[in-house]
Amino acid sequence: RDLHRLIRRQRQMCIRDRYVRFMGHQIDTTGCLAASDVFVLSSRSEGYGNVLVEALSQGLPCIATKVGYAPECIRNGVDGLLVERANPEQLSNAMISLVKDQGMRLRIANAVREKKKYAPTFLEHGNQHVEICRRLLSNTEEIERATGTARSKMRRRIKRLARLLMRYMGVIRLFQYIHRNK
Repeated sequence: RDLHRLIRRQRQMCIRDRYVRFMGHQIDTTGCLAASDVFVLSSRSEGYGNVLVEALSQGLPCIATKVGYAPECIRNGVDGLLVERANPEQLSNAMISLVKDQGMRLRIANAVREKKKYAPTFLEHGNQHVEICRRLLSNTEEIERATGTARSKMRRRIKRLARLLMRYMGVIRLFQYIHRNK
């Protein structure tokens, strides 16, 4: 419903489709991202934000709200722009500045590409976490020796690690799918 409202508003404002496209839900975003000049993530709340990581991995200059993982992914003004959550004026100013200032857009895109060379890929990062979780979970002798409070603390830690492991396994499977289908 919101998508249809946005499309109607776009037509009322006479903004042509070649400048702005509302794509709706997409399973494979690589084609959309490859055809983009700028990526905007205007979420009011966000967990990890896989789509932001995907956009950065494509070398796109990104604008994102300061929610979830975005402030950890983007250094404001260096390899992207961060704006306050639920602040449409700040978001539109950031979008206008990146669209109008080709030098800034290219500088940010180059910084993103340079950062990508040295940073572990998301897949490598996830695999590192999975390996840490596997090592910790496989140390059952220590759990068997522990008693009372120490044992219950270990069990809570294991449950947290198991949840973390499951989350990363799901994300890793998603990225393996994306990389296989490029």
